[in-house]
Amino acid sequence: MEADLSRVIEATEARHGPIDLFCSNAGLADPEPANLASAPDAIWMRAWGVNVMAHVYAARILVPRFVRRGGGYF
Repeated sequence: MEADLSRVIEATEARHGPIDLFCSNAGLADPEPANLASAPDAIWMRAWGVNVMAHVYAARILVPRFVRRGGGYF
């Protein structure tokens, strides 16, 4: 997932210039929200990957670029 996000960011910046603002609100939840505690680990790991780690991956890529350029919004 991190490599995919890196490719998207690289392609976007190559085409449109540096990213100054990154806003991500993607998320997903268990299709059976009435009993989240019983959801299998695979459901939790997929949600964790999208809801949390995708933001970590984006920050790893973009924040150093923001710092080098003197600003940006995450």
